[in-house]
Amino acid sequence: MQQQYVYDHELAEIEALCLGEAGAFYPDDTHEARTSIGGPDDELALLMGVDTSLGLDEMGVDSSLGDDDMGYDSLSGRRPRPAARGQRHSGQIPSHPVTADGKPVYMQVFAFPPTAILTAATVNVQDRVERKFRCERLTIGSRSARFFLINNLTIGRETMWVNAQGAPGEGFSEAAFGVSLYGYVADVANNIILNVTNSDPGTQTFTGFIRGPSVP
Repeated sequence: MQQQYVYDHELAEIEALCLGEAGAFYPDDTHEARTSIGGPDDELALLMGVDTSLGLDEMGVDSSLGDDDMGYDSLSGRRPRPAARGQRHSGQIPSHPVTADGKPVYMQVFAFPPTAILTAATVNVQDRVERKFRCERLTIGSRSARFFLINNLTIGRETMWVNAQGAPGEGFSEAAFGVSLYGYVADVANNIILNVTNSDPGTQTFTGFIRGPSVP
């Protein structure tokens, strides 16, 4: 009989919550203790066995972080991506990547000198390295990339081409995807040489650069 009373009592509580009458069905002295927690949501949480006395800090959430700090977009309503296990969002801008011995790694740019190339002419466009870095991506301006064939890229004495065919310049424009090169390290005073052919009926000016991380 007692078990049936408890069951009916809990059903009445749930019905009261659904009707917006939280706290109406507490004949005993637990009413004040339960309704003091914070409202209908907490009432229902109690019925479901959730400990609502735990704050954000006890649950492992940093309550000092605002929506923006936690990556929550308050304008679009998008939820933040879950952080990797063992990591917490610090709200700080990440620092530079470093080498194994703690030296910072910077992204470098090696620019080729703008070079006018006559129709059907093949030219070595080159310059000398002044700071050691690893060549990772060759980029050619998209306005002129379609006029050129790239026949070879030489870093010091090492070539990045494995055959004697020219590659279309469009494949190395700034809009191209998946064309990064894990290239050789260019040491100080090395020459970087790009062998280029102009396939356009008129004279065209070649512009381009190589991007890559610094090497200590």
